[in-house]
Amino acid sequence: MKRTRMGNPLIAIACVLWLGVDAWMLRNTQGSGAGSLAWWVSHGRARDWLPRSWGQIVLAKQGTEMVLGDADGGSFDGLMRALTGSQGAVTAEYVVESESVGLWAPMTATHNHLLVLEPVIKTTPEAQEAAWSYAPAAREAYARWLESNGLPAIAAEARRTPRRESEVLWDGVARSGAAMVVLVVLGFSAWSMPGWARERRLTKRRRSWTRGVCPGCGYKVEALARCPECGGERAGIGCS
Repeated sequence: MKRTRMGNPLIAIACVLWLGVDAWMLRNTQGSGAGSLAWWVSHGRARDWLPRSWGQIVLAKQGTEMVLGDADGGSFDGLMRALTGSQGAVTAEYVVESESVGLWAPMTATHNHLLVLEPVIKTTPEAQEAAWSYAPAAREAYARWLESNGLPAIAAEARRTPRRESEVLWDGVARSGAAMVVLVVLGFSAWSMPGWARERRLTKRRRSWTRGVCPGCGYKVEALARCPECGGERAGIGCS
């Protein structure tokens, strides 16, 4: 396709409409929408984090095991029961953080599976380190609590933490690729518009002289080489 044809404003309008409609369709997609488009413009890629939690509980260490002290993760009575006669207590929460990254649409997704442990009473700098030392027992206790609440699949996932899973979102790859192509076409079309407009003006003037009318002033020139009214020339570009 000739450069001047690519400068047709209809091509640019079609590109803008396609990008606008696709952006509207992506507005509720993780990693996309207005916020992600702004991130893409400023940082070169869209990013979004979507954390998901399956409840917070308080676990108390008794011997080599962790026992459930409070399933609400905050009641005073539950905390007291958890702390009474125990060597330590922690809040446990199973969290999956999903991050999607892409240029226009999300192209890859990474899921971080974590069992987050925090000491109930942070009295020493070593409290957090001690809390993490309870991780194996706390993970099993948390999984049992999930099973008791009818979530065996989530319990099985919690037993396997921590880990990271990644996947390619092929729909987003296709949409991002299409968006990049459309942006290139849009840029080339905008660059070609002056040439398209110039050729369009010349074409109109040639057609006007062919009909025997001066394109500048509309005077009937028939077969004359120069317009007697304004001086436009048939061989030139006509009157301005």
